[in-house]
Amino acid sequence: MVAVGLEKNRSRIHVRAIIKRRNGTWESWESPHTSKRIFLPLDATAEDITDATLKMLTLSTLRGQTMQEAAANPET
Repeated sequence: MVAVGLEKNRSRIHVRAIIKRRNGTWESWESPHTSKRIFLPLDATAEDITDATLKMLTLSTLRGQTMQEAAANPET
């Protein structure tokens, strides 16, 4: 289960997510630089940003990585 929150202005995109882990615990994640980490332009729509964030969360979960590890890995 994932809940994603988004704040966007002309110069910054801020994404927050709350993730339920496989063991039942909850983890929070946020990034003030999402456009750089998942390679989206600042004029991306909220739907584009949310889709990219959820894809990144899915990939990191399937690989057993944290969001920080997935963001640091260029293959992700």
